[in-house]
Amino acid sequence: MHTNRALMLSSCDHRAVKRWVDEWMMFALCVLYLGVSVVVVPFAISAARNEGTFGTFTAVEKDCGRDGCDWTGTFVSDDGSIRMDDASFDSEELDEPGDQARAQKVAGDNSLYSRGSKGWILFVAGDVFCLGYVGWRIRKTWLRRRVVAEEPAA
Repeated sequence: MHTNRALMLSSCDHRAVKRWVDEWMMFALCVLYLGVSVVVVPFAISAARNEGTFGTFTAVEKDCGRDGCDWTGTFVSDDGSIRMDDASFDSEELDEPGDQARAQKVAGDNSLYSRGSKGWILFVAGDVFCLGYVGWRIRKTWLRRRVVAEEPAA
């Protein structure tokens, strides 16, 4: 009996299941993205306002991956109160080991930022998209349930 039921599933059913999985996967990814943004965006905005502790980053080793290159090196604040020996930083000013660039460290975050960093813009753009998608998904589900609840029983 199970084999007959399996054979009865058409490609239309398969597409509907795939669409449902894709939509809810996107929903889950957006919720995760929004959760990460709640943590990351305040630091990025502080960096954009130059509210961090400024210092000098000295490049030691270039680490390249699929998403581009970052430098690993040493960050020392101008007043000497902060020293990070295994810091990671991405700057167009860095070309080879030993090069130095101005950077800032925002309190509570281990990342380094450039002066007037604009990294928050990308996060906020993603947040706007994800908030719209999550709102649409919730509204669509709510409307579907409302229509089903209003249908008379056969």
